[in-house]
Amino acid sequence: MKKTLLALAIAMLSSQAMADSVPPTAAATPAPAAVSLPVDSSAAPEPTEVEVGNVTVPEEFPKANLWKTVKSLQLGPQSGITKVLGAKKAVLWTRGFDDQKVAKLEPEEHHKIFEALGVPDSQMASLSRQLMEKYSKLPHAQTVALVGAVALEPALTRADQQRIEEWLNRVLSVETKDVVTRRQALLALALLPQPSDESVATVVKVYETSRNNWETFPVNQFVQYHAVDLLERPDGPQIRERLGAVPSLYTPGIMQDLSQQEPPAATPVLETEAASQ
Repeated sequence: MKKTLLALAIAMLSSQAMADSVPPTAAATPAPAAVSLPVDSSAAPEPTEVEVGNVTVPEEFPKANLWKTVKSLQLGPQSGITKVLGAKKAVLWTRGFDDQKVAKLEPEEHHKIFEALGVPDSQMASLSRQLMEKYSKLPHAQTVALVGAVALEPALTRADQQRIEEWLNRVLSVETKDVVTRRQALLALALLPQPSDESVATVVKVYETSRNNWETFPVNQFVQYHAVDLLERPDGPQIRERLGAVPSLYTPGIMQDLSQQEPPAATPVLETEAASQ
């Protein structure tokens, strides 16, 4: 009995000692309250703040569809792409007829070409890049016409458009015998909203050096679409002189287009009129 009481007393003392040796738990420090800063609605947004709805995320055009896409096009020498064909030659889009009067389309109508091809805005840049890279393995005329059509789409950046324009100029410097492809390249340059200095020089040189009237027909379109800009260039008089010196059946029409865009000459004031003013 005494041994049992002694054992109980020892156990109680050990438990008390262990409890005393455990340090008390420190109370958690409350986190500082979040400070809400006033929002200045007039402040410019940070560079990373963009409206997602206005951004087209670039996507890769399926490489397996490249050949099929190019082969689905029918071309006209005066207007470029005239038809987009689907399965069993079904017409998915048509320009109606091939004529220089319908070469320039309204943006909404032009975009229908790519709707028929199944190419979304997000794949435009990728499509143009693949077409240019694989040009040697694709039908040349259709490829050039499609690349030129992509250049007119607003989904492309200015850098992408410039890259296409430079490529079209290279095509004209390399393709010296394929007049069908050369004509599509000239037409693509003519349809650009604002051709570069390089493009102007290329078109003038082709007109001066080629004696193939079928090939150089788009030069007439180029001048018709850009007569005002050509005359306003610092070298406008020289360009007009060079074009006028070419012995081509298109030269009279080209000179007429340029003449119609010239600013009217100032009416000379007679001495008697000046004295009365």
